Amino acid sequence: MAWPPNPSCARNARGQIASFNVINSSLEQSKAGSAFTANAPRFNINHPSHRPNRTGILPLLDWIGGLTCCQMGKTGDTFMNAPHHNMTHWAERVDLAAAFRWTARLDMHEAVANHFSFAINDDGTQFLMNPNQMHFERVKASDMIVVDANDPDTLKGPNAPDPTAWGLHGGIHRLVPHARCAMHVHSVHATVLACLADSTLYPIDQNGCIFHNRVIIDGDYGGLAFEDEGARCAAMFTDPRKKVMIMGNHGCLVIGDTIADTFNRLYHFERAAQTYIRALQTGQPLRLIPDHIAEKTAQQIEEYPLDDKFLSEIKLLLDEEGSTYAQ
Repeated sequence: MAWPPNPSCARNARGQIASFNVINSSLEQSKAGSAFTANAPRFNINHPSHRPNRTGILPLLDWIGGLTCCQMGKTGDTFMNAPHHNMTHWAERVDLAAAFRWTARLDMHEAVANHFSFAINDDGTQFLMNPNQMHFERVKASDMIVVDANDPDTLKGPNAPDPTAWGLHGGIHRLVPHARCAMHVHSVHATVLACLADSTLYPIDQNGCIFHNRVIIDGDYGGLAFEDEGARCAAMFTDPRKKVMIMGNHGCLVIGDTIADTFNRLYHFERAAQTYIRALQTGQPLRLIPDHIAEKTAQQIEEYPLDDKFLSEIKLLLDEEGSTYAQ
């Protein structure tokens, strides 16, 4: 057999050539009796036919070939990103975990509070969500819990969600059919905006135009978001164009069709709020973009195909760093 072997036999989930350092690492873990996936064939380093060398690499490549892209996960560079086979909606779990990690990196989180959720059934009443009081920087795909918005007994189980998260996200998913994903944070600039007597995000830059006439302003803060407060907030999402809520004296709530779409919107809302708040801090008059231009820009951006690209790039960056988010 020619050396080196055909590299196409040892490509990872994105088609990149697998590093032989990764292969050697996998052999050491196999020698210790561990397995990277539940269904992958077990590799025995002590068996002569399995021991890699210049003439006997074929069995190793066959073993690597048995780790399909599905087994390795949507984005993983290494075998450690293999999904847990008893878990459904793996790709969505990975997307949520990446969004949590990046939200923490951008300092848009708050201690172990705040939650993201994604509906997994047709009517949206069952959804994935981060576990109670786990820091965003630690959240992995396998950590996501499944929550039932119609079952109050969900709050009694060993993996019960935060009661306020169940109240807010349960209300949103139960009462707002177009909210497949919901993200709630207390990010600094969105929260500052929520504390102003006039919480309008005026269009002073391109990011601000994205949200022109597309934001709900809730000026009736009612305390922690238990079930009644969640239902009250959900009742305000009557216009499908309005996918951002400025929660007065609280933070912001962003909804969307997909995790990538919603995270993209959350990120750009915080950026727009940051620019607006800093502009106010100068004390200088604002140069407002005319309404018709702001609306034109909002429509142009809605038609611009970028929604999933941001999260895809984030996952690539996390993969290159060896992050555990996709485990």
